[in-house]
Amino acid sequence: MKWKNSVLLAIGILSLTPLYFFTPTTKKENSTIIKTSVFQTQVILPTQINKENKNLPQKLTPPSVDQIRQEVASDPHSTPISILNFAAKLGPKMEQALETEETALVFFEELKKCTLNSTLPVSIQAICLSNVQILTETYPILEDQMNIIKEQASAESVRLIDPLFFEEE
Repeated sequence: MKWKNSVLLAIGILSLTPLYFFTPTTKKENSTIIKTSVFQTQVILPTQINKENKNLPQKLTPPSVDQIRQEVASDPHSTPISILNFAAKLGPKMEQALETEETALVFFEELKKCTLNSTLPVSIQAICLSNVQILTETYPILEDQMNIIKEQASAESVRLIDPLFFEEE
């Protein structure tokens, strides 16, 4: 599904340090131990979405610049855990948003806030913008809004994903 590409894109875009091999090693209740580089890190995965409940799971909470800096300072050779957790929570929400236009519109607004939030790291803004684009591809009714968001987004976040989605103008 497209959300899986989104999670992979999130990891690629959001990597502030080199991401080596990303292999699940063991599973615990609602979490997975992954191996990044030579270190093992626990990633808390979101609980499974109840398909009968059409409400989106809890709001996305993007990591702050300070949180990412602290994690990079303590382990400079791995992708910060807060970024991995953000990507892991974003995927299921994106999957649900791709199921119906109603949920897409709600999630689109959340992604818009994330994209335009200048206090967030540029890489987080870029992954939110890339998901705005994916929703727009699925629901063309969002195209005008996506173009406005792209114009208002930071130049750095647009530049990060331009080669991936947006055509040269």
